[in-house]
Amino acid sequence: TLTLSGNNAFGVGSGLEVDGGVVRATSAAALNGLAIVATANNGVLELVNTGTVSGFFGLGSPIAPNGQIRSISGNNTWNGSWFVVQAGVVGVDSGTLTLNGDINDSGLSTVNGLTKVGAGFFSAQNIRLNGNLSVNAGTAAIKVNGTNTGTSRVNNLSIAGGTAPTARLDLNDNDLVINTGSLTTVTAQIKAALENGGNFDWLGPGIGSTRANTLNTTAGSFLYGLGVIKNDLSQVGGSGPIYTSFSGQSLTGNEVLVKFTYFGDADLSGTIDATDYSLIDNGYVNSLSGWLNGDFDYSGSIDATDYALIDNAYVNQSGPLANAIIAEHTERYGEAYTAALRAIQAAAVPEPTAISLLGAGAFLCTRRRRRGS
Repeated sequence: TLTLSGNNAFGVGSGLEVDGGVVRATSAAALNGLAIVATANNGVLELVNTGTVSGFFGLGSPIAPNGQIRSISGNNTWNGSWFVVQAGVVGVDSGTLTLNGDINDSGLSTVNGLTKVGAGFFSAQNIRLNGNLSVNAGTAAIKVNGTNTGTSRVNNLSIAGGTAPTARLDLNDNDLVINTGSLTTVTAQIKAALENGGNFDWLGPGIGSTRANTLNTTAGSFLYGLGVIKNDLSQVGGSGPIYTSFSGQSLTGNEVLVKFTYFGDADLSGTIDATDYSLIDNGYVNSLSGWLNGDFDYSGSIDATDYALIDNAYVNQSGPLANAIIAEHTERYGEAYTAALRAIQAAAVPEPTAISLLGAGAFLCTRRRRRGS
């Protein structure tokens, strides 16, 4: 291990390559003047209470993979973009590592994956790789943005624990495209983050959103969350992709799309409209599941709670909902619907505690009558 401390005077525009072994920086001044730092061949740049460092950072080289950066302690910040050439590793043992820039591979091959390790917290402006993103421990987050520049895209996504996740990807208010992802796995990971052991706050392990929690808490109502669909019209009787462009990303079909949006935005268009109501009605009649079909609480079925979620978000999105729609849903689902709507508007957990067994039974009876009529 080579330890750099004090005020080092690297020449302006100079570079440092760690090709094997460890270079440890114990202050920001230890890396003064460097325009680029690169690690490869299992070489590691360690940050120990360095504060803020600036410059371009490269992970791996054309002939040597496994470049690593490791934040050992402190709340450290890197100003500048990171470039993944081959198989990069980001470690945060404790504290935080904040990247004020993006992570990309400029369209290189799928071997250029990135792995997050360590129990600490790592955040970046976005992550866009032809390779895979693996979150093996702790949290990897995309910083609050809400525009296309915050959209991330990876070939595939792996989170420790799979469908029972133990690590976390926090999208905040940003979208995600997974080229070859599993809709089933991603749905389970979003469900885990939403439910969070019964808290229904989007803060659990899996794919979550701290921003949704903040906005819902401020509003005092369940309005925002993460929706996920597969970019395939065959799910609703069509053919081809649902979108050819999504959050600034060009698509060809079959990608898994995750969007920060309203509860009830079934097609991930960003608004709730007649299409979303048509999708949830079709999903209900045909006993379907999944966000695209109206299962907005990821419970595995479409019921009064899902209708309460879409109605509540629609009211807050565009003004008072027509009394006729409220009346129709009240007649259709009875007390189960009105209890769920009251709970959601009060930011209480609508399932299972806020809906009484009597209300749930009334909903089931109403559902049977409607299908039998």
